[in-house]
Amino acid sequence: DNKFSSAWAAIIVVAFLISLPSQMYLIHASLMVNDMSFHIPTFYVLWNVGSIVTSAIYYREMDNFKLRNYLGFIGGAVVLFIGCYFTNIASRYKHQNDALESDNVDANKPEGHVPATANGDGGDEGDV
Repeated sequence: DNKFSSAWAAIIVVAFLISLPSQMYLIHASLMVNDMSFHIPTFYVLWNVGSIVTSAIYYREMDNFKLRNYLGFIGGAVVLFIGCYFTNIASRYKHQNDALESDNVDANKPEGHVPATANGDGGDEGDV
């Protein structure tokens, strides 16, 4: 029973071959713009939602759900989204505080200050 003789198998293989490089490109683009502490939780949440939707459709995992199961599922999804939201907010505040601290450090340096070089001199005299 060859599963690759089906048209669905060809569609799935083509979708995989297109989605894998696309996903790598988009991850790279996101990491160029966002910090890892923003990207990773967001990617995790979206990956989980995609897996849940796929399994609900393909494996019909939710066919026998009762009200208690739906409430537990929705509660778990809400906790997942809230955790990602708080992680992203904490990351944004951390970056804002880091930027403020670096501005304060730069503002406290005297005008014309030349940082010391590796050999300990002020760096503005020539080598003797």
